[in-house]
Amino acid sequence: MNRKHFFLCSMIVIFKTVSGDFIRVMDRPNLAAGKYKLVFKAVFPCNRNNTYPINLNWYLSKVTATKTVLRGNTTAYIGFDENIYFNINMAIWSKIGGWVDNAFVYQNKDACSTLKMFMGKVWNDFCTKGNFKGCPILPGIYIMDGFDLSLIEQSNFPKEFFYGTYKFKLFYTNKNNETVGCLYLVMDIKRPWE
Repeated sequence: MNRKHFFLCSMIVIFKTVSGDFIRVMDRPNLAAGKYKLVFKAVFPCNRNNTYPINLNWYLSKVTATKTVLRGNTTAYIGFDENIYFNINMAIWSKIGGWVDNAFVYQNKDACSTLKMFMGKVWNDFCTKGNFKGCPILPGIYIMDGFDLSLIEQSNFPKEFFYGTYKFKLFYTNKNNETVGCLYLVMDIKRPWE
């Protein structure tokens, strides 16, 4: 093959690659963020010695090897309504050990509407399994009867996120910034194939 033919063949390959005929989606398994799957490890109250006006006594129950559900009860001495603030504070497990607080922080008023917005199309199932009718949630005792946590993937939480182990602090505050309910969720955010 002479130089002229080699040059012509090279130009055709470059042109085809740039024009998109040979462009393909590449696996990038070592990126720090992307689509994920959730693996829930623990759920527990923030302070077992403190009785909050909204006590979230939830726990995980592994139904099958691949299915984990949320069980427990909620004792609400006050209503869960739009006068309460919805707060999230996520800590990430450091590569050298220990939790790094404030990795992600979120606060919004109108707690019940905010929770409903995040739950999206799984809100009705969450209400059914939690034995309440929807917003506002009136004072009372509610039994969480096996909410399937795999449904969270269909909610309005971000579809791509940074991989790692997180301690997700979900807490509610009143207008005086006093905590009225608090719960920790510990979870792994993993690559879909892990």
